[in-house]
Amino acid sequence: MSNNTSTARLASALLKDAGLASIWRLNVAAAEAYRNGFPHAAAAILEIADAAEKECLRRQPLAFQKTQ
Repeated sequence: MSNNTSTARLASALLKDAGLASIWRLNVAAAEAYRNGFPHAAAAILEIADAAEKECLRRQPLAFQKTQ
């Protein structure tokens, strides 16, 4: 299993368990990790957050489009 597949599976599981709020929580966790001197951990967390956001958009592509 590739690293991208593992990240995507983790992101999908987080979305299933914690919903859309998990994306925000992951970004906050990444910021805290970076601020506390763990830039590699922050980057890994951001990768999961990005995968979760992509999965969310894949599932509901019109849910986040701006209406005019």
